[in-house]
Amino acid sequence: MEKLPIGSGHELASKRREAILPALEVKNTVIWKNPAFPELPFNIQLGKQTPLGVFFTANPAVYTNEKVRTPAIMPEYQKGRSGLMGSVVFQDREGHLWRDVDAKGIGHVEGKKILPVSQEASMGDSRKYLGLCDYEFAERDRNYSEKFLKAGIRTHRVVAIIDLEELIDETGGKISLDETRKRNIIGEDMHPVIQVRAFGTKERIDYLRSEDNSDPARPKMAFQDAKALVAQERGIPPKNFSDKQYLAWFAETLGQQVAKIRKLDLYHGYLSPHNITLDCRIVDLDSVATTKEHLLSEDREGLSANDLYTLDLDEAGQSLNVLHRVVRDLSPNLPVRAEDLIALYIKSYEAELSRRGQKRQHSTLKKKPQKKKSAT
Repeated sequence: MEKLPIGSGHELASKRREAILPALEVKNTVIWKNPAFPELPFNIQLGKQTPLGVFFTANPAVYTNEKVRTPAIMPEYQKGRSGLMGSVVFQDREGHLWRDVDAKGIGHVEGKKILPVSQEASMGDSRKYLGLCDYEFAERDRNYSEKFLKAGIRTHRVVAIIDLEELIDETGGKISLDETRKRNIIGEDMHPVIQVRAFGTKERIDYLRSEDNSDPARPKMAFQDAKALVAQERGIPPKNFSDKQYLAWFAETLGQQVAKIRKLDLYHGYLSPHNITLDCRIVDLDSVATTKEHLLSEDREGLSANDLYTLDLDEAGQSLNVLHRVVRDLSPNLPVRAEDLIALYIKSYEAELSRRGQKRQHSTLKKKPQKKKSAT
């Protein structure tokens, strides 16, 4: 059992089930299934409806004869649009093991409340809605996930993309996409889908410090689970894997990941504590693009590719600082200094770059030119 990447077992799973919200299955069609998963522990068939095609409802009693699903929600800081569908260890063709499975784009959640779908006007994109996931962004995330995995970068893997043919409105009623457009709930440009994603652990650095962590036991459980998961992945008995060893592994691994992204001439743009999991996977890749693509945008005027690399490097380093701070809060006698972790992170980053003879890019870990904020 200690060698299987199951984390701390059922302890965190039980705690997660204390934060569930009702959802109902809506009309849907699986439009893409990842061929990397020859077998799955849940029912997903290309061209057919899947039970994972659900949507949050504030009024499940409207459909008394239907089974109410209960996705678990994470302690998001402000808003969310996904739910954890389950945790079970399964494998892809390349031998990667996965555990947490979520569905993204299943409704608008803030804290533990279900709110109506609404457009994110501040984002300046007609396809960005609170609670929904647009097909183009899902496809982009999927493509970069596969590219990252091929390059040896730790990330999630998209299992499937599901077309939504219905949504659930604020009254709890199921409505067709045509009706949502007639009622101006979504616009013509919006193509809502559900992304089914596989993780090691879905827990992010941000979740350890979220305002929604009303139960002080939850962050400790999430941290211990992730630490056990990493130890098992590395073939180390979890009891022999200290907080210090975990943080050193995290700093080294994060440095390698950021350097590998640079080697691909890519810029993530949002390597914040929300987009780095506790098993050091860089996720939410719909913002990723080549440095050339980013430099063509108006808000990048005057920047160079090296500036973008440094922005990613520094933001990930700041996220590492946040991880150190929250782990120190959980373990007050932590024998690790933040500056030592950052030094290890930079050393790992530079070592990874030097493997292909690339010029080193030093970081001051200070704020660089401002960039626009990301959607959750």
